[in-house]
Amino acid sequence: MDLLRILATDYWSALAGGHGDTVAFRVFSPNTFSPNESETTRTNARAIRERTFTYGDRTLVMWRHLKIGSAETTAETIRVHFDWVPDEKRIVIGWCGEHRYRRER
Repeated sequence: MDLLRILATDYWSALAGGHGDTVAFRVFSPNTFSPNESETTRTNARAIRERTFTYGDRTLVMWRHLKIGSAETTAETIRVHFDWVPDEKRIVIGWCGEHRYRRER
């Protein structure tokens, strides 16, 4: 819950204040937030599909994510994929659940 609170308060405030992810992500530790995915994941069709969500009339690929837990089992980890919609100053969460598909390196 702490990470979601930080997402909705400190991170939101940084982005709403006009700062990009380079400033905004400092509210999280590197082990809990990722502003992007690896090149391997970003170029994998299945990974793209599983990170693509509809918000209103928009289609958003949500690379940004919170990493809650680090085990490879679904019982011990949660990923929260989200995106920033700047014209609405809104954080949209597309996924909260088990780790989405990624291509093994």
